[in-house]
Parts: sequence; structure tokens; C-alpha cells
Amino acid sequence: MGKSARWILVVTVGPLASIGVGASAAHYLQEPYNPGFLYFPTVVALHVVLGGVYLALAPFQFVRRIRSRHLDYHRWAGKMLVSVGLVVGLSALFMGLVIPKGGWPERVVIGLFGSLFLFALVEGFLNVRAGRVALHREWMIRAFAVGLAIATARLIFFPALLITMADPTEKRFGTLLVVSLAVAFVLHAAVAELWIRSTRSRAHGSRTPRMARDAKASPSTTSGSSTSTTRMATAERSSRSAPATSEKGQMTMLEKGTSGGAKTFDVVVTRVLDAPVEEVWKAWKDPAYVMRWWGPTGFTSPSAEMDFRMGGSSLVCMRPC
Repeated sequence: MGKSARWILVVTVGPLASIGVGASAAHYLQEPYNPGFLYFPTVVALHVVLGGVYLALAPFQFVRRIRSRHLDYHRWAGKMLVSVGLVVGLSALFMGLVIPKGGWPERVVIGLFGSLFLFALVEGFLNVRAGRVALHREWMIRAFAVGLAIATARLIFFPALLITMADPTEKRFGTLLVVSLAVAFVLHAAVAELWIRSTRSRAHGSRTPRMARDAKASPSTTSGSSTSTTRMATAERSSRSAPATSEKGQMTMLEKGTSGGAKTFDVVVTRVLDAPVEEVWKAWKDPAYVMRWWGPTGFTSPSAEMDFRMGGSSLVCMRPC
């Protein structure tokens, strides 16, 4: 996906979210087009009010600067939005299945995409709890895309309503509503997948700097110090045969053997950190913390997967700022 397409997508999300929030605020300023809403005012209120909250706050979860500089807020808001989203999704399913304006076609559309929204939210939450940040991001993009589709549906529905002059009591009113919802949901789901695949290939493609670390080389932490060991193959250089030291730590290279004509060394890096053991361990184990410090100056880490189980592996990606 080119830069122009990305900017178009970014600039479009804000106005669409604003339309959704505005629709929620204006809901009680007019008579409901669906008389069924009057029979379940609490469910409708939960959907309308919390739906506005979700659309107002969810876009900021995808802003990299907020995630990197205000990680605690990002996590708190994420947990809150998952809870809000579950209520919004369940209430949408209830309204679409129990009191649909468009009959069975609306039941099918809302049932399908409402379930997708809930599934994506749950998958996103479970993945981040397991440390799979990249998958968490992808599922949350899918969930937000489906939730945002309601704004696009309005942009399709109201012009069609003005052209046809359909009355809310007419059957074609419900038909227009269902078609608008279906087109918006499919469009948003397709754009979300395109965005995910495009950014995924950029994060893991050959043009992007990346670094993988085997979990067997994970750090061991004792008494406020952090020690990490990894193996590397390199040509013999006398300048690297001696240990290098600094005020903050020590690096030692020990010759282990030969591999492919080059000597193999164990690189042992030891550094004493003025921090509790638990915090040091979290900085290595928690992907959200790893993304904050990994990489040299001028680089960011957009995704990290840390699997410290026996036989597991870890993957951390880097890209220039």
C-alpha cells in the first residue's frame, strides 16, 4: 500500500468516527425509524451511548506515538474498549436479530458481522495477553473496521433515501438499510484485510530491518543484574578476542569451535541495572516493554513476540523512524 493510499485511509478514519459519534449524540433528537427500539430502550441506549464512546476512543489506540509514550494509558483504554465493545456487539446482535427493520436479510447481515466484531475483539484480547502483539494488532484492526462501518452505512443510506424518498413504513426502507449495511461491512472488512496484509508484509519483508532471537538465548536475571547470552559465527579477528568492558557492564567472547569455515563464539553480555529484578525481567519478557527499548537510535520496534516457553522462539521487528 502506497503512502498516498495510507494517508487517504488515515484521513478518512477521523471523519467517519466523528460521523458515528455524531449519530449517537443525535439519536434521541428524533423519532426512531424502528418502532421496535421503543420496546427495548435500555438495550438501545447501551448500544447507542457505548457505541459513541467506542468510536470516539478506539482510533487513538492505533496512534503509534500514544502507544509508545503513554503505554499505561494505552493498556487501560484497551481493556476499557474491549469491555465497551463487547456490550456494543452483543446489543447490536440483539437489535438486529430480535427487532430488525429489514427482516431476515438484516438478521443475516447483522448476525454475520456482529459475530465477526465480537470474535475479533476476543481474539485481539487473548493474543495480547499471550504476548502476541502483532496478532493482537491485526484482530483489533478488524474489530474497529467493522465497528466503523456503521458510519459508512449512513453515508450510503441517506443519499439513497433522498433519491428514493422511501418512507420508514415502506418495505423498501428496510431494504435500503440492509443493502447499505452489507456494502459498508464488506467494504470495511476488505480494506482492513488489505491494510493488515500490506503492513504485515512491510514489517516482515526483506526491505525492513528485523531481528529474531531464539528463546533459548533469553536473559537470566539475578540480584538486580541482567545477563543475556547468544551465539554468533564470525571470522577470526584478533581485536574481538579480548573482552570489552565499560562502566556499566562487561562483554566477553569465548571461542567455542568452528562452523562453516568460521570460528564460533559465545558472546556473554553482563550489565548491572539499578532496578528491581521483577522490572528487569518484565522489560525482556513483556512485548509491550520490549518494543519501547529494542533497537538502536533512529529505529522503532512496531511488533514483538516473546515466547519464553521451552522450545519457543521470539521475534522482534525494527524499522527506521
